[in-house]
Amino acid sequence: MVSPHLEAERNRLLQLIQAIRDSGGVASTNLGISPALKGEYVCYKLSSKNPDFKNQHLDKAGSEKYRN
Repeated sequence: MVSPHLEAERNRLLQLIQAIRDSGGVASTNLGISPALKGEYVCYKLSSKNPDFKNQHLDKAGSEKYRN
């Protein structure tokens, strides 16, 4: 028999996972975004083992390229 608290937590986590999926595209595995100081502002770089996305510069946080 499963604890009702454990079952409730499982359901809560499944709802969160679904909300993330419903909010838009989810990044594939082996994909990361890291900050880099560029002059007076911080820009971001996308790193991936996938050759289609390998080491793309995303500009500042909030820019169109960063959001996409």
